[in-house]
Amino acid sequence: MSHVFLCIIAILSPLLFSFPNPSVLLRLSRHTFFCLHNLTFLFQVMHRPLYISFSFFFSFPAILYLLYLAFTALFFTVVRFEEKEREISG
Repeated sequence: MSHVFLCIIAILSPLLFSFPNPSVLLRLSRHTFFCLHNLTFLFQVMHRPLYISFSFFFSFPAILYLLYLAFTALFFTVVRFEEKEREISG
């Protein structure tokens, strides 16, 4: 069940982070790229033998994936801030 939940997060998180972007095409391409990137990372993590012996939420790959999502959120926040700065100055 936790794998399904993480797949949903992997698909929706980039769309949520890029939502305020006014360009729809850029938003969709960014969402598609990061969605595929997140899913690739997730499936690489899911096939590690650590999943067999430990609970998912306390395993090392799960912590890595959550850190990855946090850095993705930070990246989109910085990009959004820079875009707003450009709009204000230009």
